[in-house]
Amino acid sequence: MSDIKNLNIEIGTLMQLEFETVRYRLKSEFVGMVQHSYLIVTMPPSKSIPNASKIFTHGIDTIIRFVHQGTAYGFITTVERAIYKPAKLLFLKYPKSFEIYQLRNFERVLCLLPASLELSKEDAIAGHVIDISKEGCQFSTDNISFAGKNNTPAIDDERSIALQLPGFENTVFISCKVKNVCQTKTHFKIGLKFISMSDDARARLHDFLGGVGVKLGSDQEK
Repeated sequence: MSDIKNLNIEIGTLMQLEFETVRYRLKSEFVGMVQHSYLIVTMPPSKSIPNASKIFTHGIDTIIRFVHQGTAYGFITTVERAIYKPAKLLFLKYPKSFEIYQLRNFERVLCLLPASLELSKEDAIAGHVIDISKEGCQFSTDNISFAGKNNTPAIDDERSIALQLPGFENTVFISCKVKNVCQTKTHFKIGLKFISMSDDARARLHDFLGGVGVKLGSDQEK
């Protein structure tokens, strides 16, 4: 167990709630919190839950699991209160500690690198790479970028990304596979796995990652 003072999590993150008297995990969504006091999540649909009114009451224990930025979190908490108007929400006691599991095999670096993602041979959209590792990155762009376009990236699509790395004049081009797509009210966020790149592009990427403290090891796989 690791003690954490602040839990950094985005509104809309999907969560799983587990109760002792329910044999399956319930789906919920994170909607807000007061640091060190309580978390607020949507109430799972109660029609298929036996004794739902008894489960969603003060003092009932629950296990929460969710994934955020490549890290899986889990913790035990208790229901503080359930409200039904103006929305069905659960207030949960802020946990004192979390179990943390790193899901990514490679360290990612938060960044803001100008980039463009290929939609077709004739079209691309501008945005930024907001985190990157030697194996992949996350591309973010405003929702308006896709206005009037019919070729929004889908999971397992192969695309090319062009990005500008600090300290290098030339643009780096990398072939990628789309691993996930998340749309918020204002942005599209697209997770990409690198498939292939030139030796020069790989050297530039590794130089950038090494310069910000990422341990790359001795492998220079191609």
